[in-house]
Amino acid sequence: MPESWRAALRRGLEQLRTGDFDAAETQFSRAYQLAPMQPEVCYALGREHLRRGRIAEGERLLHTAWASDRSLVSAAASLARSMAQNGGRFEAAHELLTDAELDGHSVDVLGVVRAEIYIDQQRIAEARTAASQALHQTASEATRRAARAVLARVHNTEGIDHARAGDYDQALFCFKRAADHDPDWSSPHVNEGACFSSMGKHNRAVASYERAIAIEPGDCDAWVDLGATLWASGDRDRAETCYRQALDLNPEHENACTRLADLLARDARYLEAAMLAERASEIADRKRRRP
Repeated sequence: MPESWRAALRRGLEQLRTGDFDAAETQFSRAYQLAPMQPEVCYALGREHLRRGRIAEGERLLHTAWASDRSLVSAAASLARSMAQNGGRFEAAHELLTDAELDGHSVDVLGVVRAEIYIDQQRIAEARTAASQALHQTASEATRRAARAVLARVHNTEGIDHARAGDYDQALFCFKRAADHDPDWSSPHVNEGACFSSMGKHNRAVASYERAIAIEPGDCDAWVDLGATLWASGDRDRAETCYRQALDLNPEHENACTRLADLLARDARYLEAAMLAERASEIADRKRRRP
């Protein structure tokens, strides 16, 4: 007797929760073969296609899911996000979200997606409004986390704008708010460090970069920025350690190669400095040749 689509879908969802994505896709595909018009199946397989970069097929399945079951608001949200991120179809994405809202669906999940799209469009004030509304209208902790993450991006973007204008105090305030909204995101701390460095407050810059690295040890840019700040404050040995850590994480990091080469040349360690400078030049050439 053929396996039921419900059993295959259930197994796929269980495997998805454990991180076994290949097995999950196999089960979702099996469910789709058995029930190609079931909205839940189209949604699950469509999301998996998107995750793997199969955009057209993923969006087709999500559209089928939403058209077949207008209560499946997650399908509309996922489809709108993909339309905006893949090809910049912003207005079509907003129209889809509005269509879902007119069906009477709660605006919390849809509002988070709308805010994400506004950020992609650099419509920062509208992103803040949409995310704030979603945050205050939902009882779901998952949606609240998502809304706070969007607000973190809003404040981080505003901080960058203030820093570029030379208003470091306001920039630091924005980066602090971004970090408060999303404590697991390292970027606000990196940007805070850059502000303090520009202000000549090297000790505070070092502390900010170290907080960023504590959140994300694999952030090569943070290691390089920390190294530059340490070097500027006179701690040459720790600076070298930071540059080498960045290169251990990513041997193709051009800035780490360049900065370490400069540091070594100033120490008269010319052979290794020349090798690093040559590597940096080769990395730059490869970047220029990329389509």
